[in-house]
Amino acid sequence: MRSIKRIAISKRKLLWAALAGTAAAALLAGPAWAAGPDQTPAPSVPREPAAVTRQTGERPALSVSHYVFLEQQPQPETEERTVAPKSREVTTQEVEPGQMAALLEEAASRSYLWPVSGVITSHFGYREVSVGSTYHRGIDIGADGGSPIAAARSGQVTYAGYNDGGYGYLVIVDHGDGASTYYAHCSELLVSQGDTVSQGQTIALVGSTGVSTGDHCHFEIRLSDEPVDPLDYLPEQP
Repeated sequence: MRSIKRIAISKRKLLWAALAGTAAAALLAGPAWAAGPDQTPAPSVPREPAAVTRQTGERPALSVSHYVFLEQQPQPETEERTVAPKSREVTTQEVEPGQMAALLEEAASRSYLWPVSGVITSHFGYREVSVGSTYHRGIDIGADGGSPIAAARSGQVTYAGYNDGGYGYLVIVDHGDGASTYYAHCSELLVSQGDTVSQGQTIALVGSTGVSTGDHCHFEIRLSDEPVDPLDYLPEQP
């Protein structure tokens, strides 16, 4: 009996194994198992795997054709331009020292007026004095205090104020040709810096301000700021 049972079990195992093999073969053959007995199974068509797209947020990479296009774009040409500075022709004339002095003297020799009428109490140049400078840069013309002081020539007032260097109240007039005139020790100034004055116009009043021993007008003529003797350029005193 036991041998018969063993044979029956073995047959069952073989049957199940055969059935399992047939099912596996049907699965491997595809959908042909679903066809009817009188139908020809449709040929199986291999399917391409579906493309998988991912959104990564990155810009798509440029292909080779893109790079070629970028390389073939014409680049703007830069041209270096050198702008030469405009040249100006400057004509210069050399003037000898003696000629310059002559030009200045010619400018100063133009008509001058006496600033005040009076007696010369101190001349131009070196002098022996107990008060003031030993080198006198102008002439002192004695006059009553408050007498009008006239501009010796027309010009522009470049200074009008009190000078601490000994001049007291001082007026300086620039005549525009390298010459200027000084009027010092005034009691009152009647013009201001920047004013334009005419020849003979009253610009101040005689006084004794600054380093002075009495009422008078200290008068100077300067050429290129160098004092010269006013008597060389003033007309004869009336």
